[in-house]
Amino acid sequence: MDKPPSSSSSAADDQQSSLVDFSVWNSGDFLYQHDFDQQVDKPYEDYLTKLRHYQELSHSLIVASNNTLALSDDLQEQYQLVSQKTSRLHHDCETLVKETEQLEKFSKELENRLLHFDDMDFLNQQLTSSGFLDVNGETFIKTIGKLDDSINFLSANLEYKEAKTFLTKHKYLLSKSLAHLRDTIGSKIKATTDAQFVKLKSLNSIDDSIQEMTHLYIDFKVAVDPLKALIRELEKRGGRRESSVFITDLFDIFIQQRGVLLGLSIERRITLLLNQAKQSENEKTFKTKFIRSSCEYMIQICSQETQLFQQLFSLSKDNRQIGNKFSHFMKGVTNILYERVRELIIEENRIDTLCSLIDILRSDILVERVQNKGKPSQAIEHMVHAMIQDIQERLIYRTSLFITNEIARYVPHPEDIDYPNKLKAQNDPSSSETARKQLDIHYPTLGWTVALLSKLFSALDVVVFEGMAQEAVTICSMSFIDASKKISDKTDALNGSLFLISHFLTLLQELSYFNVSFTKTQTTLDFSHLYEGISRFLKGQASFSVTSLIFDLLSQTRPRLVVNSTDSKRDLEKQLKLACENFILNTVKHVADSCMNFIKKNNINKDSQETSEIMKEISNIKSEMNEEMTTKLTYIKELMKLYLNEDKTTTKLLEPIIEQLVSLYQQLLDFIAESTKLSAEQKAEITRDMLDVESFRKKLTESLKV
Repeated sequence: MDKPPSSSSSAADDQQSSLVDFSVWNSGDFLYQHDFDQQVDKPYEDYLTKLRHYQELSHSLIVASNNTLALSDDLQEQYQLVSQKTSRLHHDCETLVKETEQLEKFSKELENRLLHFDDMDFLNQQLTSSGFLDVNGETFIKTIGKLDDSINFLSANLEYKEAKTFLTKHKYLLSKSLAHLRDTIGSKIKATTDAQFVKLKSLNSIDDSIQEMTHLYIDFKVAVDPLKALIRELEKRGGRRESSVFITDLFDIFIQQRGVLLGLSIERRITLLLNQAKQSENEKTFKTKFIRSSCEYMIQICSQETQLFQQLFSLSKDNRQIGNKFSHFMKGVTNILYERVRELIIEENRIDTLCSLIDILRSDILVERVQNKGKPSQAIEHMVHAMIQDIQERLIYRTSLFITNEIARYVPHPEDIDYPNKLKAQNDPSSSETARKQLDIHYPTLGWTVALLSKLFSALDVVVFEGMAQEAVTICSMSFIDASKKISDKTDALNGSLFLISHFLTLLQELSYFNVSFTKTQTTLDFSHLYEGISRFLKGQASFSVTSLIFDLLSQTRPRLVVNSTDSKRDLEKQLKLACENFILNTVKHVADSCMNFIKKNNINKDSQETSEIMKEISNIKSEMNEEMTTKLTYIKELMKLYLNEDKTTTKLLEPIIEQLVSLYQQLLDFIAESTKLSAEQKAEITRDMLDVESFRKKLTESLKV
C-alpha cells in the first residue's frame, strides 16, 4: 500500500498549487490546469481508492468476524446443550447401573431365599443316602449347617407362603440328623466303656492303682477325644427347645456309662483301703486312717472326672442344666464313700474317735486338700459336710448317753470321796513324786466333764456345743452336790462345803476358757388357760356365743407362749455363792456353836433363864471362845489350805467368818451388859477375863492369817 504525502511537502505543494492556479487563471489556460490537476490529484485518488478498498476489506472482515462470533455463540450453545445432555446421560447411566445392581442383589437375595424352599428335596435325599450318614464327614456337618440356616430364616419369616410347612420339614430333618449324631456318639461312648470295663475287671491285682486310673481316664480320654467336635455341634444347637434334648440325652448316656466304671472301681478301692487300714492300725485308729485315705482317693476321682467332663462338654449358658446334672452325678459318686463311712460312724461309740474324725474331715480334708488347693470340690465339700453332720449327730447321741450314764448316774468309790485324806496325801512331802502325780485330787466327774467339753468344743457348732455344755455342767454340778453330802456325812459339814467350793471354782475356771454362752433357751406353749377355760365352760361358769362357740373358746383360752432360759454358768455361780454361805455358817457354828445357841435362845425367850443357868452357859461360852477357839480356827485354816489353792479365795471367805464371830461376841457382851438377871458383881466377874471387841477381832485375824 502506498504511503500518503508528508505534511511538509503538502504545505509546499499547496502554496505552489495556489500560485499555479492564479497563473492559470490569469492566462486562461484551463485545459492545462485540468491535466495538471489530474496529475496532482492522482496520488490522492489512488490513495483514496486504496482506502476505499481497505474499507471494503475491513467491512468484509468485520462481517466475517461477526459471522464467526455468531457461529461461536451458536457453537457454545450447542456445546452447553451437548454438555447437559451428556451429564444427564451420565446420571441416567449411573442410575441405571444402580438399579441394575439392586435388581441383581434382589435377584440373588430372592434366589437365596428360594434356596430354603428349593433345597428341601435335595437335603432330604442326602439324609436318606447311606454314604451321607457318616457323621465324621464334612458333608454331614455342612448339611446340618444348611438346615440351621433354613430354620432360622423360616422362623424369622413365617409370613411367607408355606413357610410353616417347610419349617416343620426342616426341623424334622435336623432332629433326624441330630438324633443320628447323638446315637453315633453314644454308641462310641458305650463301646469305650465296655472295653475299659473288661480291662478293669481283668486286673490281676486289686492294688494296681496306676493301671486302674489309666483305664478309667487316660485310655478313656484317648478313645473319646475325636467326639469333641461332634459334641460341639450338638451344643451349638442346645439353645433350641427341640434340639436341647439331644445334648441332654447324650449327657445322660455319658454319666450312665461313667457310673458303671466308677461304681466298680470305687467299690473295689474303698474295700481295699478299709482292709489296709484294719490291718495296719488298731481298732481305735483304723477309722481315722481309712477316712483320710479314702477321702484323698475320692478327691482324685472327682478332679479327674471333672477334667474329663470339661474336655467333652462345655459349660455355656445354654448348658447350665448339664452342669447341674454333672454336680448331681458327682454327688452320687461320692455317696458311695459316704454310705460306707456312715456304716462305720453308726458302729462307733467312742467320743474320742468321733471327735478325731471331725477334726480330720475339717482340717485335713476340707481345708487343706479341698479349699486351699482350689480343686473342683463341690461334690467333695457336700460329702464331707454330710459326713461331719452324721458324726456330729452320733457324737451328740453318745455324749448325751455319757452324761446320763457316766456323770449323772455315777456312784463314787470310797477313794473318790476320801476327803481330806486325798488332799493330805497330795501335799505329803514324804510321798514320792510319781505317787502324787498319779493321785487325782478332784472328783472324777469334774475331769470327765472338762475333758468332754474340751473335745466337743472343736467338734460341734457353737449353738450345739452351748446346749451340750449346759447339760453337762448342770449334771456335773449336781454330782458335786451329791458327793458333798456324802463327804459331809463321812467327815463333817466343813469338808463337804469346802469340797463343793473347790470343785465349783475349778469348774468355773475351766469354763472360762470356752468363749461361749452356757445359756439354753426353750420355747413352750402353756395350755393351762385352755384347760381352765374348758373346765369352767363344762361347769357352767363361763358363757360363749352359740353361733361361734369354738371361736370364742379358742380366743378366750388360747395358749400362752412361754420362753424359759437356763444359764448353767450363772446357776453354777449361784450354787458357789450358796456353798460359800453354807461354809461360813458351818464355820461360825463350828467355832461358836454354844454362843450362837445361847444368843438365839435368849433372843426368843428373854429373861426366861435363871441366873445360875446363865452363869453356867456363859462360862462354857468363855471356855469355847478362849480355849477351844484357837484349835478350831487352826483346823479350819488347815482345811482351807488343803482345799483352796488361792490365798485370795481364802481371804474372801475368812472376812465374813471373822465378821460373824465378832458380831456374835458383840451380842454376847451386849447381853451381859443389858441382862437384868445378873448383878453388877456377877457382870464384873464374867467380863473380868473377857477381851474387848477389837482385841477379839485382832485375835481372830491373827489366828486365821493366811
